Amino acid sequence: MYAQAIDETGYEYGTLRNDKWVASQIELGDRSHNLGIAHAIQIASLPQEDKEYWANEIKKEKIPVRELKRKQNQT
Repeated sequence: MYAQAIDETGYEYGTLRNDKWVASQIELGDRSHNLGIAHAIQIASLPQEDKEYWANEIKKEKIPVRELKRKQNQT
């Protein structure tokens, strides 16, 4: 599976493995066009309730990742 993906995308194994893990941590219902990979990485390791909260905040308004980090540090 990874060998084919590496051939087709040119990404390294580690990148694909990490992206797969991040994708597995974000429920389909929490995804949106405003939730990019950098946002997903930022919230992936949070408890599910927190992931849902931040995913909804990102859905409501496009929050830059830097601001997302700042807001998370304030809570």
